[in-house]
Amino acid sequence: MSSWFEASERLLVRAPNWLGDVVMCLPALEAVKRAAPRVKLTLALPAHLAALFSAAADVDAVLPIRRPKGGLGALMELAGEYRRGGFDSALLLPNSFGSAMVVRMALIPRRAGYQRDGRGWMLTESVPCDERRRRLHQVEYYLQLVEDLGAPAPGFDRARPARLSAPAAARDRVREVLGAERRRPEAPLVVLAPCAVGLGKEWAAERFGRLAALLWKAGREVALVGSPAERDKTAAVAASARAVGGEVIDLAGRNSVAEMAALFETAGGFVGNDSGPMHLAGAMGLAAVGVFVSTDPALYRPLGPRVAVVGGAGANPEPEEVLEKLNEVIGSVGSGLGARGSGLGEGGSESSAVHVPDSATPAPSPQPPDPGPPVHGARDR
Repeated sequence: MSSWFEASERLLVRAPNWLGDVVMCLPALEAVKRAAPRVKLTLALPAHLAALFSAAADVDAVLPIRRPKGGLGALMELAGEYRRGGFDSALLLPNSFGSAMVVRMALIPRRAGYQRDGRGWMLTESVPCDERRRRLHQVEYYLQLVEDLGAPAPGFDRARPARLSAPAAARDRVREVLGAERRRPEAPLVVLAPCAVGLGKEWAAERFGRLAALLWKAGREVALVGSPAERDKTAAVAASARAVGGEVIDLAGRNSVAEMAALFETAGGFVGNDSGPMHLAGAMGLAAVGVFVSTDPALYRPLGPRVAVVGGAGANPEPEEVLEKLNEVIGSVGSGLGARGSGLGEGGSESSAVHVPDSATPAPSPQPPDPGPPVHGARDR
């Protein structure tokens, strides 16, 4: 089968809008570049993600998309940006009608994507999407799209880290912040991401707080990450941790996506909800545990060399169970938190297991809403 991508010189790839879904599309981009190595691949994605993914190995350029004001005017403005890029082909990873409308308005001659949301007539290459395909893990969902277009990905390795690293400026910023705020600069660092897009996907703040306290009492340093809109949730986690004798560094609202990636490069472990940070941590090779309480791990399990999940739809795991799973993931390669994670250039020599202290009494905390992005992403199945 000839590759649809080989006929392209300047390819626009419209990425999903969510951090986790952009991480999960990276194997598909790698397949595209392998099938058409001479194509210039420009990734169009939300502006707050552009700095990190500009460093992805299979991305030649990024086109930042600013938060739209809505309406036809916003679509026309974006179409004008696409037109100025001189693209001859467009690959759509989101399923939305609007993403197809914009590339058609931009007069990009070749337009490919899944036949979803009534948009098939706007695509020049419309790939059928049956119910079986809609139930695939998101990585396979994207891989099968590009495979149908002639970019095969045989033997995809779920355990291989993504071809992605943090920009140097983000590493410098993280080094500066940790240098000023770490209480235990020699201790292994564990990052917790207690927020997610949608309250139904969030493990309770009180349980994250108890987990943070367990880690702190075992001699670890704990950092919380989140967006500016998620500060109330991370503050509730911090309060719960302190109520049972723990301490945390709360970085919510102070870490860009690129800086969060730099933090993951220095850390020894990660625990988070089914969220973008979970997928990023796993893909970057960090020992990562995803806590699932409403979504299906079969569809959204993190990929990477050292990942595990706890829970599932309707679950509410105990902090001790999550901690045990984190120990298993860390110990699976015989490295332990100390091998990776005392922070930018600082060694850690403690044993791999994080032992559970005798007690950690829960303290209830509120869970404030997370507004999330205003536009549809790839998960609108």
